[in-house]
Amino acid sequence: MEKYKLSGMEAITPESIKALIAKYRAEEIPRLERLKRYYDGNSDIKKRTMSDTSKPNNRIDTNFSGYITDTVNGYFLGKPVNYQTSNNDKLMDAIQPVLDRNHEETHNQRVAKDVSITGVGYELLYMNEASKICFRHVSPTDVFLIYDTTIEENILAAVRFLYTTNYVTNKTDTVAYLYTSSEIVTYLFTTTGIQEKERSEHPFKAVPVNQFINNSDMVGDFEKIIDLEDAYNLAVSNTANDLDYFSDSYMIIKGLELESEEELLDMKQNRVIQFEDKDGEVSWLTKSESDMNIENYKNRLEEKIVQISGVPDLNSEAFGSNLSGIAIRMKMFNLEQRVAIKENYFSEGLERRIQLFTHVLNLKTSTNSEYLFTDITFVFTRNIPVNLIEEAQWAVQVRGILSDETILSNLSCVEDVAEELKKLAQQQADSLPLYDFETQAETIEE
Repeated sequence: MEKYKLSGMEAITPESIKALIAKYRAEEIPRLERLKRYYDGNSDIKKRTMSDTSKPNNRIDTNFSGYITDTVNGYFLGKPVNYQTSNNDKLMDAIQPVLDRNHEETHNQRVAKDVSITGVGYELLYMNEASKICFRHVSPTDVFLIYDTTIEENILAAVRFLYTTNYVTNKTDTVAYLYTSSEIVTYLFTTTGIQEKERSEHPFKAVPVNQFINNSDMVGDFEKIIDLEDAYNLAVSNTANDLDYFSDSYMIIKGLELESEEELLDMKQNRVIQFEDKDGEVSWLTKSESDMNIENYKNRLEEKIVQISGVPDLNSEAFGSNLSGIAIRMKMFNLEQRVAIKENYFSEGLERRIQLFTHVLNLKTSTNSEYLFTDITFVFTRNIPVNLIEEAQWAVQVRGILSDETILSNLSCVEDVAEELKKLAQQQADSLPLYDFETQAETIEE
């Protein structure tokens, strides 16, 4: 995906915005829409036509793309992100209601789904009528960022655009929202010109459109295996066509000359063929290609899809019911490497989200420096079957070697390490015997 770069804010004019929207629609949106089609199970095989319409035309989509995205996202965010702080509980108390009010867990999954499909996802932050911080998912087909030309590639602005239709005149125009670090400008692009409709300020002190990316190339999780999926869909569809051909194939009759169509119908009805020639023979006209060759070809395609995507076939015999935690992790190793990269980039998006929160929250503080977004860290927990007995045995063995905090952070059943440490401390305090001073004094006197 191309990064749009301009020299500065002075270069962002209504005319340049209109030109960038046209460029984005022409060059980027077709790719984004195609990727979404593949995720939905509507790959190019669905468009196949036959010049001979009497021939079978099976168009079977195996939807590897959807399987890859759903598996990756389930593994990555099947368990919600845990926000933690070691020195600023007040900040956590301030942002938790914002996260809860905006259904942050579901929102993250929607953004991560876009990231997996298209390589990029977006959210828009805004203030609602009650002056509460809100954030909403925005489709990659509706928004793009504009960067400066420095080595840092700072975000200058964001543009969100959509079509509006006047159902009376049946004319379609484009409404564009320009988000800068201080204001939101609304433009209307029509066939007659450009109009500025509205201009308002916002409190986020940065462009309130937040971007999440999948990797440095902004490539989706299944984008590199599309050609393999097309080949597999073609092989499966053609195999189904061959089965249809066989069920409606030509019969070859040797040593028998039929004088009328009635004789053929009579043999078909009575299921009897009487040959006049001793060398008579009946057979079907079929392809001589081996089914084994076709299956081997499809198996090789599946292996390549697994290899390139890094997503294993969880229904294969390799994933039995008695695997240890180490064995499961070894089989998920390739997927883990890809998700680890995804986690790093997703954390950057979460960090910028908290940064935008703190810009608004600090406006309400007297010192204007109470909250630092860097005080919040993010913990991702893989959604994978675990062996709790193995984890418990490990925890006992390393007790006294590692700190309680480190041990708890490595247990899959612990979501909030700080909270769990508080519970442990309280549990230990409650279990200490009370010191009875009166009884001890009487014992000493005796």
